[in-house]
Amino acid sequence: MTDDRIVGHFNELDDFIDELERDREQVERGIVRVAVIVTADYSLALRRLRVEAGAIVAGRLVRLQRPCGDLIHAPANDTEVTGRAQKLVEEISRRVEALGLERRYGRWLPEASQ
Repeated sequence: MTDDRIVGHFNELDDFIDELERDREQVERGIVRVAVIVTADYSLALRRLRVEAGAIVAGRLVRLQRPCGDLIHAPANDTEVTGRAQKLVEEISRRVEALGLERRYGRWLPEASQ
């Protein structure tokens, strides 16, 4: 069971990985979850794409949220944005596994958000 407070919220991958590395022995079950999240902005008729990664460290959520761009129903743009997200997921996976942790798909949410 986790506390509903987020211990660390990061926008930069290096900072998130540094935090995991410092407390790697306390990462619950050695799992880091990674997800590609799409949210709709109906007022602008677009969808925003971001990558989230998170781990429960010492009972609290440590999370990375990294925007990748807007999906605007234009093939060239949308391919670039989804490609950016895929590259970020691959980089997170590589760096998490280098720490001896396991990357799994999905996301952690603070209990108050569920």
